[in-house]
Amino acid sequence: EEEEMETQPQINKIDLWLKFNDTIVEEFQFADSVLETECFGGSIKTNSSDPLHNSHPESRVRHWNAYMLFYEAVNPPQKLQTHKVENSSPVPVSPVSSGEDKLSQLQELVQKGERRGMFSDSVPANIQRSVNSENLNFMKNRDVYCKEYFEFITKLVFCNEVLACMSTHPDSETYGQLAIQLAIKFLVHTYFRAYKELRISSSFWVSELDKLLHNSHAACEWLIEFLAGPLGENYLKPFLLECTSKEVRYDFCTILGNGLKSYCTFKEIEIDGPLDIIVTSVLKLLDNDVTDNWKTCAEYFQLLKIYANHPKGCRHLLNK
Repeated sequence: EEEEMETQPQINKIDLWLKFNDTIVEEFQFADSVLETECFGGSIKTNSSDPLHNSHPESRVRHWNAYMLFYEAVNPPQKLQTHKVENSSPVPVSPVSSGEDKLSQLQELVQKGERRGMFSDSVPANIQRSVNSENLNFMKNRDVYCKEYFEFITKLVFCNEVLACMSTHPDSETYGQLAIQLAIKFLVHTYFRAYKELRISSSFWVSELDKLLHNSHAACEWLIEFLAGPLGENYLKPFLLECTSKEVRYDFCTILGNGLKSYCTFKEIEIDGPLDIIVTSVLKLLDNDVTDNWKTCAEYFQLLKIYANHPKGCRHLLNK
């Protein structure tokens, strides 16, 4: 033990900052630039480790940050009274107590603390509201991200699919719009954000929505107008490029591609119309976003391929 202690480095510098990083303790250079890099999280762009793609920087999240944990005594510690033990040994020996004795001692301490008001509710109101909000979100997510809820929504979306696809039915447009609205909002807000274990019916969703978009003009028109609007446009980049799940990117790409093709079949492409707005937004991603997400851009180009396979879509892309 003496030899191991002697090999430890001796640090005698004054005003020296140290970095405790799990099992490593090293000197820390206290400067504003170093603090910004090491202590506040955020993201950083670094060059790719792949020698074939050195020109494409990667955006990485800094998972490390700096924090300090300390305890402050509310009341000064009181010296414990030591009981004399009749034993010739100079080291005091505490008597061994059973489990019931320990439990009774703990209960007695809790009762004393309650009488002294040590366990009063002193949590600040803002923290209490934050805790309540987090608990409510936890309860909601527990009830939403479950197999039973996913099965219920699936049955609800496609319960009137036959009537929605029947053009001769007087309420087919209403059924089609309701089905596609519930389906898309459920997919982008819940289904695509769930764990893979819950996304077991992706192929069913893609095939059934393709059937709905192909047969219901109202459903197809609502989808294109929604994705061309201020809310729907925000889903293009996250689900085509930034999403880390290849399955989710593929499903979103396929659903959007089927919608674009069906819309071209139903209606003519108008300049500054909803379909033209979507295609323009997708092409704008080529400026910077595709290169920044080059590892996950396969589904992006798959979408362009699906649209280009339609004669109207091919002419539209060539004119852009």
